[in-house]
Amino acid sequence: EPRRILFIGSFAHLPNLLAAQFFISEIWPQVDGAMLHIIAGERHEFHLARSGVHFDLQQAGIEVEGFVPDVRPAYGRASIVIAPLRASAGTNIKILEAMAMAKPIVSTAAGVNGLDITPGEDFVLAETADAFALEVNRLLGAPAECRRLGEVARRKVERNYNWDAIARAQSELYSELLSASPLARS
Repeated sequence: EPRRILFIGSFAHLPNLLAAQFFISEIWPQVDGAMLHIIAGERHEFHLARSGVHFDLQQAGIEVEGFVPDVRPAYGRASIVIAPLRASAGTNIKILEAMAMAKPIVSTAAGVNGLDITPGEDFVLAETADAFALEVNRLLGAPAECRRLGEVARRKVERNYNWDAIARAQSELYSELLSASPLARS
């Protein structure tokens, strides 16, 4: 759907709450005529209430869902996927999901933490609220660029993050660790 932005992140995880707050409070007012779809996970209202993080989900153009058993339809409907994380506690698998679904991504560096992907090639990097809004608005008005970014991202995830590539990297790591082990030298 044109002008549909997707954010996926369980509100049970504080970095996702802070990302949603950052986007809704500082970036969303600068985005022109779009729909923001948030998949916030089970009991998202409870997690938001107890977190002490405050932002208004009851704004025009914002749609919030809790747990979704299959996120593929949400990715399919989205024009852009965002990851405005300010902090990260690990690898953001949702980025690989978006790449696998050939979706253009606008993210902070924290949003792509732990992934070997290239800004400007596999995703769009934006750190400040103004830069993030600028890039989201630019992509919303550039469907050809969205397709290009999505196709490049899809090829990258197929090449570097498929099961065979992951198994190969894991095997190489185990071999390296075993050869460096004092037990291997005895």
